[in-house]
Amino acid sequence: MLASLVVMRKTQNVNRNVVKLCLMLLVVTGCVTEMPVEADSDLEIFNEFIGESKAHTLDLTVKSYGDFLKVNYPDLDESTAISAFLTDIRDQFPNTPLNWTLATEENMTIVQQAESTGLRKEIWIADNEEYDYAQEYDLEEDTSNDSYIQMEDIKEEIIPIVYTNLDSAELEKRKKRSTEIRHFHTYGKYLQGLKELNSTDSSILGYINVKEMAGNISPALIAEGLLESTTKEGFSDPIIKRIVVVELYLKLLIGDS
Repeated sequence: MLASLVVMRKTQNVNRNVVKLCLMLLVVTGCVTEMPVEADSDLEIFNEFIGESKAHTLDLTVKSYGDFLKVNYPDLDESTAISAFLTDIRDQFPNTPLNWTLATEENMTIVQQAESTGLRKEIWIADNEEYDYAQEYDLEEDTSNDSYIQMEDIKEEIIPIVYTNLDSAELEKRKKRSTEIRHFHTYGKYLQGLKELNSTDSSILGYINVKEMAGNISPALIAEGLLESTTKEGFSDPIIKRIVVVELYLKLLIGDS
């Protein structure tokens, strides 16, 4: 099945010039990532921080991404395939449909698990959507009255869709889901988990800074920043791989499910 990549972009306060500045920050602070020796321990720290069920769902998504690369870039090793995937997004978004083959039914399970485990909410949260910070972060003081953050509206931008075998009801369902308003959850466990790492990897540190400054960023800019700041070997880093999966692949699955 052909699929679209659903992405999110702020319409207030963070304009394209700011995003470009953030991209420059990612490139400058991320020169040039090799595979760090602390990668495995970083992954353990990250998984422990976000919690077992959320970590398991993200692991499944990473595995699914590996399978996706084998199908869509069959002649390339994984690191080279990741680079090719990012290059396609950098060069084609948002003007050209990115027609990848997806295992839609299997990926629907991942999307459902991302919802049921709360992983999606740790990454993107809808305007006024409840989030119990006291429970998630084991705070002593009950802050349930402040269980959501008021954020400015953002709109989703969709890479042009090419679906060939969906009826009108299913197309309408996907259109409705794709217009849900969500923003990057700066205080969610995904980004906070990255901040917990002992990593000295400048690409990861640069990415954290960019996300704190700009939140939602065009996938083309994210792809360009990662390509400029990471060597082919660096894409073997499990944390870098998860950044690629969260920023680009998981959004693709949500748009396809």
